[in-house]
Amino acid sequence: MTSDDLRPTGRGHGPTGWWPPGLAARGATPPTRAHARPGVPGPGHAPGGLGAPGHGPKPGHGPGHGPGHGHGHGHGHGPGPGAGPTGEILYFAWTIDGTEPTSQEDIFGVDAATGAVRRLTDQSSGVPFISDRDASWSPDHSRIVFMSSDAIAPTHLPVLSAAGALVADLPVEGTTPIWLDAATVICAVGRAEPDGSGRRQDLVAVDVPGGMVRPLTAVAPGELLGEPTWHATGGLAATLSREDPATGEWVSTQLVVAPAAAVSATLAGGAPLTPASFADVAPGCTWPAGPDWSPDGTRIAFSASRPCATTQSDGTPVLQMDVAIVTPPVPAGGAPGPVEWVTDDTAGSYDDGLNDGSPAFSPDGVWLAWARGHEDDWTKIVVKQLGTTGTPTVLLGEEHWFRWGLDW
Repeated sequence: MTSDDLRPTGRGHGPTGWWPPGLAARGATPPTRAHARPGVPGPGHAPGGLGAPGHGPKPGHGPGHGPGHGHGHGHGHGPGPGAGPTGEILYFAWTIDGTEPTSQEDIFGVDAATGAVRRLTDQSSGVPFISDRDASWSPDHSRIVFMSSDAIAPTHLPVLSAAGALVADLPVEGTTPIWLDAATVICAVGRAEPDGSGRRQDLVAVDVPGGMVRPLTAVAPGELLGEPTWHATGGLAATLSREDPATGEWVSTQLVVAPAAAVSATLAGGAPLTPASFADVAPGCTWPAGPDWSPDGTRIAFSASRPCATTQSDGTPVLQMDVAIVTPPVPAGGAPGPVEWVTDDTAGSYDDGLNDGSPAFSPDGVWLAWARGHEDDWTKIVVKQLGTTGTPTVLLGEEHWFRWGLDW
Protein backbone atom coordinates (compact mmCIF):
# COMPACT_ATOMS: atom_id res chain seq x y z
CA MET A 1 0.00 0.00 0.00
CA THR A 2 1.18 3.50 -0.76
CA SER A 3 0.47 6.65 1.19
CA ASP A 4 -2.00 7.65 -1.51
CA ASP A 5 -4.02 4.56 -0.69
CA LEU A 6 -4.26 5.60 2.96
CA ARG A 7 -5.94 8.96 2.72
CA PRO A 8 -8.97 9.74 4.88
CA THR A 9 -12.02 10.54 2.81
CA GLY A 10 -13.53 13.08 5.13
CA ARG A 11 -16.74 13.60 7.00
CA GLY A 12 -18.23 12.48 10.18
CA HIS A 13 -21.90 11.68 10.65
CA GLY A 14 -24.24 12.94 7.97
CA PRO A 15 -23.63 14.69 4.69
CA THR A 16 -21.71 17.64 6.11
CA GLY A 17 -19.48 15.95 8.61
CA TRP A 18 -20.99 16.68 12.00
CA TRP A 19 -24.31 15.11 12.99
CA PRO A 20 -26.64 12.63 11.27
CA PRO A 21 -29.02 13.97 8.61
CA GLY A 22 -32.22 15.47 9.92
CA LEU A 23 -30.76 17.12 13.00
CA ALA A 24 -31.37 20.84 13.02
CA ALA A 25 -28.68 23.27 14.09
CA ARG A 26 -29.26 24.64 17.56
CA GLY A 27 -30.80 28.08 17.33
CA ALA A 28 -31.77 27.54 13.70
CA THR A 29 -35.18 26.93 12.24
CA PRO A 30 -35.84 23.18 12.59
CA PRO A 31 -36.08 22.51 8.82
CA THR A 32 -32.32 22.95 8.48
CA ARG A 33 -30.27 19.80 8.12
CA ALA A 34 -27.03 18.91 9.81
CA HIS A 35 -24.29 21.41 9.16
CA ALA A 36 -20.55 21.58 9.44
CA ARG A 37 -18.74 23.22 12.29
CA PRO A 38 -17.94 26.86 11.39
CA GLY A 39 -14.74 27.07 9.41
CA VAL A 40 -14.75 23.42 8.43
CA PRO A 41 -14.74 22.61 4.71
CA GLY A 42 -17.79 20.86 3.34
CA PRO A 43 -18.08 17.28 2.11
CA GLY A 44 -15.12 15.78 0.39
CA HIS A 45 -12.59 18.34 1.54
CA ALA A 46 -11.41 17.82 5.10
CA PRO A 47 -10.00 14.52 6.27
CA GLY A 48 -11.86 13.12 9.18
CA GLY A 49 -13.08 9.68 8.35
CA LEU A 50 -16.54 8.27 8.19
CA GLY A 51 -18.20 7.94 11.50
CA ALA A 52 -16.13 10.55 13.28
CA PRO A 53 -18.64 13.12 14.52
CA GLY A 54 -16.20 15.97 14.14
CA HIS A 55 -13.88 17.07 11.42
CA GLY A 56 -10.38 16.89 10.08
CA PRO A 57 -7.89 19.69 9.55
CA LYS A 58 -9.18 23.04 8.51
CA PRO A 59 -7.29 25.84 6.85
CA GLY A 60 -8.06 28.53 9.38
CA HIS A 61 -10.16 29.60 12.29
CA GLY A 62 -13.89 29.40 12.10
CA PRO A 63 -16.01 32.46 12.81
CA GLY A 64 -16.78 33.22 16.41
CA HIS A 65 -13.67 31.54 17.82
CA GLY A 66 -11.44 34.46 18.61
CA PRO A 67 -8.69 34.76 21.21
CA GLY A 68 -9.69 33.98 24.75
CA HIS A 69 -8.18 33.77 28.18
CA GLY A 70 -6.46 30.64 29.44
CA HIS A 71 -7.55 27.05 29.06
CA GLY A 72 -10.76 27.21 31.00
CA HIS A 73 -11.00 23.41 31.30
CA GLY A 74 -11.64 23.00 35.00
CA HIS A 75 -12.69 19.96 36.98
CA GLY A 76 -16.17 18.58 36.62
CA HIS A 77 -18.70 17.21 39.05
CA GLY A 78 -17.56 13.63 39.54
CA PRO A 79 -19.50 11.11 41.61
CA GLY A 80 -16.86 11.36 44.33
CA PRO A 81 -14.41 8.83 45.73
CA GLY A 82 -15.88 5.41 46.33
CA ALA A 83 -19.18 6.20 44.62
CA GLY A 84 -18.79 3.57 41.92
CA PRO A 85 -17.08 4.21 38.59
CA THR A 86 -13.30 4.28 38.46
CA GLY A 87 -10.63 4.67 35.80
CA GLU A 88 -9.94 7.40 33.28
CA ILE A 89 -12.19 8.28 30.34
CA LEU A 90 -10.39 9.62 27.28
CA TYR A 91 -12.08 12.16 25.02
CA PHE A 92 -11.30 14.99 22.64
CA ALA A 93 -12.62 18.50 23.08
CA TRP A 94 -12.60 21.99 21.66
CA THR A 95 -13.75 25.23 23.27
CA ILE A 96 -16.76 26.96 21.76
CA ASP A 97 -16.51 30.42 23.28
CA GLY A 98 -12.94 31.64 22.97
CA THR A 99 -11.76 30.55 26.42
CA GLU A 100 -8.66 29.27 24.66
CA PRO A 101 -6.56 31.18 22.10
CA THR A 102 -7.83 28.89 19.34
CA SER A 103 -10.57 26.32 18.95
CA GLN A 104 -8.40 23.30 18.28
CA GLU A 105 -9.25 19.72 19.18
CA ASP A 106 -7.10 18.18 21.92
CA ILE A 107 -7.02 14.92 23.85
CA PHE A 108 -8.04 14.92 27.51
CA GLY A 109 -8.70 12.38 30.23
CA VAL A 110 -11.18 12.64 33.09
CA ASP A 111 -11.08 10.60 36.29
CA ALA A 112 -14.42 8.81 36.49
CA ALA A 113 -14.40 8.89 40.29
CA THR A 114 -13.47 12.52 40.90
CA GLY A 115 -14.03 14.46 37.67
CA ALA A 116 -10.41 15.63 37.67
CA VAL A 117 -9.21 16.45 34.15
CA ARG A 118 -5.75 16.14 32.66
CA ARG A 119 -4.71 17.39 29.26
CA LEU A 120 -2.74 14.98 27.07
CA THR A 121 -2.19 17.19 24.01
CA ASP A 122 -2.11 20.97 23.70
CA GLN A 123 -2.47 22.55 20.27
CA SER A 124 -3.92 25.81 21.57
CA SER A 125 -1.18 27.97 20.02
CA GLY A 126 -2.93 27.62 16.68
CA VAL A 127 0.16 27.35 14.47
CA PRO A 128 -0.41 25.29 12.45
CA PHE A 129 -4.03 24.35 13.01
CA ILE A 130 -3.93 20.83 14.47
CA SER A 131 -6.75 18.44 15.31
CA ASP A 132 -6.08 15.66 17.85
CA ARG A 133 -9.03 13.32 18.31
CA ASP A 134 -10.45 9.83 18.80
CA ALA A 135 -8.08 8.50 21.46
CA SER A 136 -8.13 4.80 22.34
CA TRP A 137 -6.68 2.88 25.29
CA SER A 138 -4.51 -0.17 24.61
CA PRO A 139 -5.87 -3.42 26.12
CA ASP A 140 -3.77 -3.03 29.27
CA HIS A 141 -4.31 0.75 29.48
CA SER A 142 -0.56 1.36 29.18
CA ARG A 143 -0.70 3.25 25.86
CA ILE A 144 -2.97 5.60 23.95
CA VAL A 145 -3.33 5.95 20.18
CA PHE A 146 -5.14 8.83 18.49
CA MET A 147 -5.50 10.62 15.17
CA SER A 148 -3.63 13.87 14.59
CA SER A 149 -4.15 16.03 11.51
CA ASP A 150 -3.33 19.58 10.54
CA ALA A 151 -3.37 21.99 7.65
CA ILE A 152 0.20 21.18 6.59
CA ALA A 153 1.40 17.65 7.40
CA PRO A 154 -0.39 14.40 6.52
CA THR A 155 -2.66 12.82 9.09
CA HIS A 156 -0.81 10.39 11.37
CA LEU A 157 -1.42 8.23 14.46
CA PRO A 158 0.69 9.17 17.52
CA VAL A 159 1.04 6.62 20.32
CA LEU A 160 1.51 7.89 23.88
CA SER A 161 2.33 6.18 27.13
CA ALA A 162 -0.41 6.30 29.74
CA ALA A 163 1.50 9.19 31.29
CA GLY A 164 1.36 11.12 28.02
CA ALA A 165 4.88 10.63 26.63
CA LEU A 166 5.22 9.98 22.89
CA VAL A 167 6.41 6.40 22.31
CA ALA A 168 5.63 5.96 18.58
CA ASP A 169 4.18 7.83 15.62
CA LEU A 170 2.52 5.70 12.96
CA PRO A 171 2.78 7.32 9.49
CA VAL A 172 -0.69 6.21 8.41
CA GLU A 173 -3.38 8.63 7.23
CA GLY A 174 -6.06 6.84 9.21
CA THR A 175 -8.99 7.81 11.41
CA THR A 176 -10.77 6.43 14.50
CA PRO A 177 -7.89 4.13 15.55
CA ILE A 178 -8.55 1.34 18.06
CA TRP A 179 -6.37 -1.47 19.43
CA LEU A 180 -6.68 -5.03 18.17
CA ASP A 181 -4.00 -6.26 20.56
CA ALA A 182 -0.85 -4.94 22.22
CA ALA A 183 1.01 -4.75 18.90
CA THR A 184 -1.73 -3.87 16.40
CA VAL A 185 -4.01 -0.92 15.75
CA ILE A 186 -7.04 -0.95 13.44
CA CYS A 187 -8.08 2.28 11.73
CA ALA A 188 -10.18 3.50 8.81
CA VAL A 189 -8.53 4.79 5.64
CA GLY A 190 -10.15 6.06 2.49
CA ARG A 191 -9.55 6.98 -1.10
CA ALA A 192 -11.46 8.50 -3.98
CA GLU A 193 -11.15 9.19 -7.68
CA PRO A 194 -9.28 12.40 -8.59
CA ASP A 195 -12.58 14.19 -9.16
CA GLY A 196 -13.77 13.23 -5.69
CA SER A 197 -16.25 10.62 -6.90
CA GLY A 198 -16.22 6.93 -6.07
CA ARG A 199 -15.23 7.35 -2.44
CA ARG A 200 -14.55 4.22 -0.46
CA GLN A 201 -13.25 3.62 3.05
CA ASP A 202 -11.64 0.45 4.35
CA LEU A 203 -10.25 -0.84 7.62
CA VAL A 204 -6.57 -1.71 7.91
CA ALA A 205 -4.34 -3.20 10.59
CA VAL A 206 -1.21 -1.25 11.55
CA ASP A 207 1.73 -2.79 13.37
CA VAL A 208 2.92 -0.93 16.48
CA PRO A 209 5.51 0.52 16.61
CA GLY A 210 6.69 -0.32 13.08
CA GLY A 211 3.76 1.15 11.18
CA MET A 212 3.44 -1.65 8.59
CA VAL A 213 -0.07 -1.67 7.11
CA ARG A 214 -2.09 -4.78 6.27
CA PRO A 215 -5.43 -4.57 4.43
CA LEU A 216 -8.30 -5.88 6.52
CA THR A 217 -11.29 -5.10 4.29
CA ALA A 218 -11.97 -4.49 0.60
CA VAL A 219 -15.06 -2.43 -0.18
CA ALA A 220 -16.45 -1.14 -3.47
CA PRO A 221 -16.85 2.52 -4.49
CA GLY A 222 -19.61 4.09 -2.43
CA GLU A 223 -19.05 1.75 0.53
CA LEU A 224 -17.43 3.14 3.67
CA LEU A 225 -16.45 1.19 6.78
CA GLY A 226 -15.60 3.25 9.85
CA GLU A 227 -15.65 3.54 13.64
CA PRO A 228 -14.23 0.08 14.36
CA THR A 229 -14.46 -1.51 17.79
CA TRP A 230 -12.90 -4.89 18.55
CA HIS A 231 -13.43 -7.71 21.00
CA ALA A 232 -11.44 -10.96 20.87
CA THR A 233 -14.59 -13.10 21.10
CA GLY A 234 -17.29 -10.66 20.01
CA GLY A 235 -15.54 -9.77 16.77
CA LEU A 236 -15.07 -6.59 14.76
CA ALA A 237 -17.95 -4.13 14.91
CA ALA A 238 -18.07 -1.04 12.71
CA THR A 239 -20.39 1.27 10.86
CA LEU A 240 -21.01 0.49 7.18
CA SER A 241 -22.33 3.40 5.15
CA ARG A 242 -23.30 3.47 1.52
CA GLU A 243 -23.51 6.44 -0.80
CA ASP A 244 -24.08 6.98 -4.51
CA PRO A 245 -20.55 6.67 -6.00
CA ALA A 246 -21.29 9.33 -8.61
CA THR A 247 -23.05 11.98 -6.54
CA GLY A 248 -21.86 11.23 -3.02
CA GLU A 249 -25.48 11.26 -1.82
CA TRP A 250 -25.78 9.34 1.44
CA VAL A 251 -27.94 6.21 1.18
CA SER A 252 -27.74 4.25 4.43
CA THR A 253 -25.69 3.37 7.50
CA GLN A 254 -25.69 0.07 9.39
CA LEU A 255 -24.08 -1.22 12.57
CA VAL A 256 -22.30 -4.40 11.47
CA VAL A 257 -20.16 -7.15 13.02
CA ALA A 258 -17.67 -9.59 11.48
CA PRO A 259 -16.76 -12.75 13.45
CA ALA A 260 -13.44 -12.67 15.27
CA ALA A 261 -12.36 -15.85 13.48
CA ALA A 262 -12.84 -14.19 10.09
CA VAL A 263 -10.71 -11.23 11.16
CA SER A 264 -7.97 -13.54 12.44
CA ALA A 265 -8.00 -15.48 9.16
CA THR A 266 -7.54 -12.29 7.15
CA LEU A 267 -4.67 -11.11 9.34
CA ALA A 268 -3.04 -14.53 8.95
CA GLY A 269 -2.87 -14.02 5.18
CA GLY A 270 -6.41 -14.72 4.03
CA ALA A 271 -8.51 -12.60 1.70
CA PRO A 272 -9.70 -9.22 2.97
CA LEU A 273 -13.19 -9.04 4.43
CA THR A 274 -15.96 -7.64 2.25
CA PRO A 275 -19.26 -6.07 3.36
CA ALA A 276 -20.77 -9.54 2.95
CA SER A 277 -18.49 -10.68 5.80
CA PHE A 278 -20.38 -8.39 8.19
CA ALA A 279 -23.89 -8.85 9.60
CA ASP A 280 -26.27 -6.01 10.46
CA VAL A 281 -26.86 -6.24 14.22
CA ALA A 282 -29.12 -3.20 14.65
CA PRO A 283 -31.65 -3.45 11.81
CA GLY A 284 -34.22 -0.71 11.85
CA CYS A 285 -31.97 1.80 13.61
CA THR A 286 -31.36 5.08 11.79
CA TRP A 287 -27.77 6.30 11.39
CA PRO A 288 -26.15 4.08 14.05
CA ALA A 289 -22.79 5.45 15.14
CA GLY A 290 -20.02 5.26 17.73
CA PRO A 291 -20.14 1.54 18.65
CA ASP A 292 -18.30 0.25 21.73
CA TRP A 293 -18.04 -3.38 22.84
CA SER A 294 -18.78 -4.30 26.44
CA PRO A 295 -15.76 -5.82 28.23
CA ASP A 296 -17.29 -9.31 28.08
CA GLY A 297 -18.00 -9.06 24.34
CA THR A 298 -21.74 -9.68 24.63
CA ARG A 299 -23.17 -6.18 24.06
CA ILE A 300 -22.51 -3.15 21.88
CA ALA A 301 -23.35 0.39 22.94
CA PHE A 302 -23.98 2.86 20.12
CA SER A 303 -26.04 5.90 19.20
CA ALA A 304 -28.87 6.16 16.70
CA SER A 305 -31.16 8.95 15.52
CA ARG A 306 -34.85 9.02 16.40
CA PRO A 307 -37.65 11.49 15.67
CA CYS A 308 -38.41 14.08 18.33
CA ALA A 309 -41.55 16.20 18.75
CA THR A 310 -40.28 18.97 16.46
CA THR A 311 -41.08 18.69 12.75
CA GLN A 312 -39.72 20.33 9.64
CA SER A 313 -41.89 22.53 7.44
CA ASP A 314 -42.92 19.52 5.37
CA GLY A 315 -43.98 17.59 8.46
CA THR A 316 -40.88 15.41 8.60
CA PRO A 317 -39.73 14.96 12.22
CA VAL A 318 -36.37 16.36 13.24
CA LEU A 319 -34.04 13.61 14.46
CA GLN A 320 -32.14 13.55 17.73
CA MET A 321 -29.48 11.09 18.83
CA ASP A 322 -30.12 8.56 21.60
CA VAL A 323 -27.81 5.96 23.14
CA ALA A 324 -28.72 2.28 22.89
CA ILE A 325 -27.32 -1.18 23.61
CA VAL A 326 -27.77 -4.27 21.44
CA THR A 327 -26.81 -7.91 21.98
CA PRO A 328 -25.35 -9.41 18.77
CA PRO A 329 -26.28 -13.01 17.97
CA VAL A 330 -24.06 -15.85 19.19
CA PRO A 331 -23.13 -17.68 17.09
CA ALA A 332 -23.02 -15.18 14.27
CA GLY A 333 -25.82 -15.40 11.74
CA GLY A 334 -28.75 -15.49 14.13
CA ALA A 335 -31.12 -12.70 15.02
CA PRO A 336 -29.70 -9.94 17.23
CA GLY A 337 -31.30 -9.24 20.57
CA PRO A 338 -33.72 -6.35 21.07
CA VAL A 339 -32.36 -2.81 21.19
CA GLU A 340 -32.29 -1.40 24.72
CA TRP A 341 -32.55 2.41 24.71
CA VAL A 342 -30.43 3.96 27.44
CA THR A 343 -31.69 7.47 26.68
CA ASP A 344 -35.00 8.71 25.29
CA ASP A 345 -35.39 12.21 23.87
CA THR A 346 -38.26 11.36 21.55
CA ALA A 347 -40.89 13.21 23.59
CA GLY A 348 -39.02 16.51 23.71
CA SER A 349 -38.90 19.32 21.19
CA TYR A 350 -35.70 20.08 19.35
CA ASP A 351 -35.10 23.36 21.17
CA ASP A 352 -35.14 21.77 24.62
CA GLY A 353 -33.83 18.37 23.58
CA LEU A 354 -30.29 17.10 23.80
CA ASN A 355 -28.31 14.69 21.64
CA ASP A 356 -26.67 11.65 23.23
CA GLY A 357 -23.76 9.83 21.62
CA SER A 358 -20.20 8.48 21.78
CA PRO A 359 -20.93 5.86 24.46
CA ALA A 360 -18.17 3.97 26.29
CA PHE A 361 -18.44 1.04 28.69
CA SER A 362 -16.50 1.11 31.95
CA PRO A 363 -13.72 -1.51 32.24
CA ASP A 364 -15.97 -3.63 34.47
CA GLY A 365 -19.01 -3.25 32.20
CA VAL A 366 -21.17 -1.91 35.03
CA TRP A 367 -21.24 1.73 33.95
CA LEU A 368 -21.76 3.57 30.69
CA ALA A 369 -20.42 7.03 29.87
CA TRP A 370 -21.51 9.18 26.95
CA ALA A 371 -21.59 12.75 25.68
CA ARG A 372 -24.83 14.70 26.00
CA GLY A 373 -25.40 18.14 24.57
CA HIS A 374 -26.29 20.36 21.64
CA GLU A 375 -25.22 20.16 18.03
CA ASP A 376 -22.22 22.35 17.13
CA ASP A 377 -22.23 23.58 20.72
CA TRP A 378 -21.43 22.25 24.17
CA THR A 379 -21.61 18.65 25.35
CA LYS A 380 -21.30 17.27 28.84
CA ILE A 381 -19.90 13.88 29.82
CA VAL A 382 -22.33 11.83 31.88
CA VAL A 383 -22.12 8.38 33.48
CA LYS A 384 -24.83 5.95 34.53
CA GLN A 385 -24.88 2.57 36.21
CA LEU A 386 -26.53 0.16 33.79
CA GLY A 387 -29.65 -1.59 34.97
CA THR A 388 -30.70 1.32 37.17
CA THR A 389 -33.37 3.95 36.61
CA GLY A 390 -31.54 6.85 38.19
CA THR A 391 -30.58 10.05 36.42
CA PRO A 392 -27.09 9.97 34.86
CA THR A 393 -24.38 11.70 36.86
CA VAL A 394 -22.78 14.71 35.19
CA LEU A 395 -19.03 14.12 35.22
CA LEU A 396 -18.03 17.18 33.19
CA GLY A 397 -20.65 19.87 32.94
CA GLU A 398 -19.08 23.13 31.79
CA GLU A 399 -21.01 24.41 28.79
CA HIS A 400 -18.14 26.00 26.90
CA TRP A 401 -16.56 22.78 25.60
CA PHE A 402 -17.63 20.31 22.96
CA ARG A 403 -16.51 16.81 24.04
CA TRP A 404 -16.68 13.58 22.01
CA GLY A 405 -14.77 10.40 21.17
CA LEU A 406 -15.00 8.74 24.59
CA ASP A 407 -12.97 5.64 25.48
CA TRP A 408 -12.91 4.14 28.97
